[in-house]
Amino acid sequence: ATVSRDVPGNSAQLQLTGLTVNTEYTADISSVSGYRMSPRVTTSFVTGSDLPKDLTVSDISSSEALVSWKSPRAPVTGYLLLYGTEGDLSQVTL
Repeated sequence: ATVSRDVPGNSAQLQLTGLTVNTEYTADISSVSGYRMSPRVTTSFVTGSDLPKDLTVSDISSSEALVSWKSPRAPVTGYLLLYGTEGDLSQVTL
């Protein structure tokens, strides 16, 4: 089900509550000025406390790249990282 919330123009955040664990959600936002509305900006996220977060790739060269992320709050014994070209993924267990 889609939920719509009006947010005051002086706010830049809204706490979403009542979400279901391990569920993928999509969030869209548009700015409103009078009767005009901007194009929507969209992102998606998955709820859950034990997910790695903020996956980034940096220090990219012609043959290497550094992949990093923030660890989940709960202790983990390792990670499974998949990477590759379109349709050809490699698997690394860390």
